[in-house]
Formats: sequence, structure tokens, C-alpha cells
Amino acid sequence: MAAIARSSPCLPWVVGAILLVAFVPEHILIWVRFPVWYHLVFLITLGPLVALGAALLRRRASSPKAV
Repeated sequence: MAAIARSSPCLPWVVGAILLVAFVPEHILIWVRFPVWYHLVFLITLGPLVALGAALLRRRASSPKAV
């Protein structure tokens, strides 16, 4: 993930989209077992949280090291 975070600001969104595509079929299979809000929260936040994690990692990598 560190290599992805450093390379491009758009690439974490692409990774998030790939994860979304991978998880949608699984959520369709388990749709009736969990409430709708669970699926919506998980699937809607997947991409933004991947991007947020990459941004935080990029920010930490660019900040000066504490001695």
C-alpha cells in the first residue's frame, strides 16, 4: 500500500474501485442476512477509506522525522 500511496493521488481510488467490484458479489450473496444499512455503509465507504489511508500514509512519509 505504501507504493500505491506514493505513486499517484488517483491510484488509491482505483484500488478502492477494484475492492468495491470484488466485494459487491459477496454482498449480494449475503444481502438477506444483514440489514441494508450494513451493506450500504461498507460499500459506500470502501473507496474513500482506501483513499484516506493512502493520503495519511503519503502525509506521514512527507513529514520530517521526529528525533
